[in-house]
Amino acid sequence: MAFRISEDRRVLFPSVVNLDGFILTHSVERLSVLDDSEVDAFLPKKEPVNRIDPEKPMTYGALDLFDWYMEHKYAQFKALESTRPVIKEIFEEYGEFTGRRYTPIKAYNVDGADIVFVALGTAAGTLRHAARELAEQGKKLGVVSLTQYRPFPAEELRKVLSEAAVVAVLDRSISFGSPAPQLFMDIATSMYYAKRRPLLFSVIYGLGGRDFTPQHVFELYKQAENILKTGEPPETSIWVGLREG
Repeated sequence: MAFRISEDRRVLFPSVVNLDGFILTHSVERLSVLDDSEVDAFLPKKEPVNRIDPEKPMTYGALDLFDWYMEHKYAQFKALESTRPVIKEIFEEYGEFTGRRYTPIKAYNVDGADIVFVALGTAAGTLRHAARELAEQGKKLGVVSLTQYRPFPAEELRKVLSEAAVVAVLDRSISFGSPAPQLFMDIATSMYYAKRRPLLFSVIYGLGGRDFTPQHVFELYKQAENILKTGEPPETSIWVGLREG
């Protein structure tokens, strides 16, 4: 899909495919891989828009000065925003082609959930597993993960998260000196413009590949229940899995 999206003439932006190191790169899982013939059928023949041709010289990566720099950046911004429907279109086409369905965000068990956790990557699988265990105890935890990070799916998140009362945003990253990590800031900014806003709190977990377990989720869920009662989320990030001492 990344090749299809990037090489589509309505896009022509590079794609970056992110995944959890070690957890996905070095662990053993059952994997269903498309045949080369199927990949060839899904990917059209590449037709470069701008060819590097000595007979027709062009300048690439030239210095862009202040007289037009802002206009060029605005054009790039608008162009990236315009890729949203193309990405959805190719997601849907890939789903019809393979039976594997992708959307900008994946929501699990969110209908009627007062508490929702948001994460990227493999942590979402741990969250969904924990949510099923909590359901056996009569507790409801919604889980949202992002398939697409840029352009950021703010509208889709607002529709899902506006129904929740408390939302925990989990980041496997830290931005030194910043009020919060990147995913939290993106979601907090997106929800600022929602008519109904949940209470948000930030969670930092799994730095350096440290394990993130269902037990961590249960502990966070208790904290979310307390926030739901008091209406007072913490003003700084909660760190999960730190060693004592």
